Amino acid sequence: MARRIHPILPAFAALTLACAAQADEGASLRTRSTLPPAAQPARPAAVAAQATPASIGQVLGSVPAYALEMRLTFARQYSTFDVSSPASSASIGPQPTDSTLWTATFVGNDFSKQYLIGDENVLRTISTADATVTDVGPAASPVDGEYWVGMKWDPTTDTVFAVACNHVVGIGCHLYTIDPATAAVATVAPLAGGAADYLPVDIAINSAGEMYAVSIIEPYDNYLIKIDKTDGGVQVIGPTGVSAAYAQGMDFDKSTDTLYWTAFGALGAGGAFQGQVYTLDVNTGAVTLLGPTPNGGSEIWALAIATAAPSAEGHSWTFDDVAAPALPAGWSTAADGVDTAWATQSDVFDSAPNAAHIAEAEAAGEASLYSPVVTPAAGSELAFRHRWALETSPYDGGVLEISIDGAPFDDILAAGGSFVSGGYTNTMFGCCGGNPIGAREAWAGGTQATFLNTRVTLPAAAAGHAVQFRWRFGTDSSTAAPGANGWWIDSVTLGPAGASGPAAALSAPSLALEVPAGATVAAPIVLTDVGAAALDYSTALAAADCAAPGGVDWLSSTPASGQLAAGASAPLWIAVNAASLLPGDHSAVLCVATSDPDHALLAVPVTATVTASASGDGLFCSGFESGEDGQCGGATVIGDVVRSGPLNWPVPADLDGIAIDLVTGTHGPWSADRIDDVNLYANDGGSGQALYVYWYADLVTEAAVGGVVDVGGSGGIRYSVLQSGALVGPYSTVFFAPNSTSLDNWLAGATGYLGVEFYNEQTGQLNFGYVHLQAGGGAGFPATVLDYAYDRSGNAITIP
Repeated sequence: MARRIHPILPAFAALTLACAAQADEGASLRTRSTLPPAAQPARPAAVAAQATPASIGQVLGSVPAYALEMRLTFARQYSTFDVSSPASSASIGPQPTDSTLWTATFVGNDFSKQYLIGDENVLRTISTADATVTDVGPAASPVDGEYWVGMKWDPTTDTVFAVACNHVVGIGCHLYTIDPATAAVATVAPLAGGAADYLPVDIAINSAGEMYAVSIIEPYDNYLIKIDKTDGGVQVIGPTGVSAAYAQGMDFDKSTDTLYWTAFGALGAGGAFQGQVYTLDVNTGAVTLLGPTPNGGSEIWALAIATAAPSAEGHSWTFDDVAAPALPAGWSTAADGVDTAWATQSDVFDSAPNAAHIAEAEAAGEASLYSPVVTPAAGSELAFRHRWALETSPYDGGVLEISIDGAPFDDILAAGGSFVSGGYTNTMFGCCGGNPIGAREAWAGGTQATFLNTRVTLPAAAAGHAVQFRWRFGTDSSTAAPGANGWWIDSVTLGPAGASGPAAALSAPSLALEVPAGATVAAPIVLTDVGAAALDYSTALAAADCAAPGGVDWLSSTPASGQLAAGASAPLWIAVNAASLLPGDHSAVLCVATSDPDHALLAVPVTATVTASASGDGLFCSGFESGEDGQCGGATVIGDVVRSGPLNWPVPADLDGIAIDLVTGTHGPWSADRIDDVNLYANDGGSGQALYVYWYADLVTEAAVGGVVDVGGSGGIRYSVLQSGALVGPYSTVFFAPNSTSLDNWLAGATGYLGVEFYNEQTGQLNFGYVHLQAGGGAGFPATVLDYAYDRSGNAITIP
């Protein structure tokens, strides 16, 4: 049977759109009509492509690609475009002077440069930022007469494979490796044992290391084939049904293992030539048309897709490689009945700077976050960190669902999975409000203030199959939690099962704080139990070595000890009191002892940089108009928020204590002749002096002044030790105001904030604020007022 040669073969050496009918010796070539001359359009502004997936995804969208492009006007450029939505491209710069660089690849998930090779037998790189070309070195095929047709990096072996073929009928091809550092070429094997039945038009390698190509010679003209990278063996997959010719490109989006093909050929018998973008089914060879290549059907070759291959150990997504509000490559979202869908944001996160988020809507509807399609191994475990802030009653909530081999999504438990830790917390109400996923177990009701670590053992049926996960959030048509609300997802991993006992993990290996001279600043290190059993912990401080604790009276940690349930987290607040420190750097170590046998002691270096600060008398100015900024003494007014600045007022260990007027900043011993806002003092509760608070509730009859409290299951109350991010305002907190009450949970060196509701005598309305306290180690003494702030407009205030 005679073999018909596609124009792509001599095209590798010479063909362009301008020479549309050139004969190769001994072969009859298909021809195409020469396009009429046209003025070259103005080049679009160059895109400032960067060397990271974050910047690439921000500019391009979900599947960023780079390639050499020739428009139908014959204009050539080095371009970037979203291959999943390929209508237009952006020019980075001119093409290299070597116009025969037919194939390209990224190496090692480094997207700052592509490696290209072609007929001149030189391995080159081209910058994705500005199209600068750099020669690596000569890279000729060892077999005389062969030309490079395909080159791609294998993420499973960190090897660059390439195929070279002879353009003479019946000669065949060889599989090689190319060293990207030196351009050295090594032979792997002849393709298909030396048979000449296959001639690839580029190659592509997926995240599992499997190599594919489209053959463009009979008897397998335009068939998808699979190439064994160890011995060059060929498996015929099936026909694509596309009549392609001239230069082409193909590559996998390794985050989803979707195979893209930028083909070029006639559109039907006698039709015009045009570039088209397809996805290829690697099981059948069937194609799905996505649309013309950029700019009306340009010829695209040297295609390489800038998405990272998952690690060999599994998959990990932190949402940190994109610019908010974009989702990472392979992730998607959909919403029904609500105004917003999932997006990344940088206000709340587990790993900086981003987490995925969906707000709680006051409408009946749902929004789903979809993972890339993955293929888990047997015994794989999905883990992720999440938190939520929802209305108190469980009308709204979120669930985890799974789809296997494209089947409809099902709840992870119904599909055969099981929670190792951090499972559903509530059953949503099935009546009222129209939540489309009501009456289901879910993460629902109230607020999960810290990130919960959830681990899920996948169903046995998922092993070795195409799997997609969906975080599905449903709301009813009633209320939403005040302030920042909704569901946050971060730090998603898929891989081997984690620890079966307690397992400790810290949010950061060290902590650095900047503290104004004389002030106190606190920041948290978050401890999480990522294991499957409860974790006990305790903290201590050391000057240099945890083997010798003590010697750092300027540093404190809160809480001193505790227990975490599997999956739970707790902030360990570290406070630096610079009252006795000179400007400069000071260091110590936080020592965290845990019941995790693999991490029995975690040492966290702490650095405090004390800076000089302006002195002030702490007295607030009056006379500012609402929204007007200004300063007076140590106080700062920004908009409606008034901040005292560093105070470090000690609380006297007596019954008069310190009484503070939050509006004027006046303070001193309690006096029967003066009505202030809060009075901190010492009282003998039977076990020595203890820290107490008096709220003037019996004197201020205009308002129910008081403080934010926790309400226990038995109805008991105690004043909350609030921390950064807490909201103090109407309807967001519970206030309690007996005349005098012990701060009995502010012992053992606690550092935090006392949320307050007080009467502003200057405006005649209720204001909300906080008082920043540090309590000593002995029944709350010595105690210090570090600073305070309030919003004079009557709005809620968030602790920074």
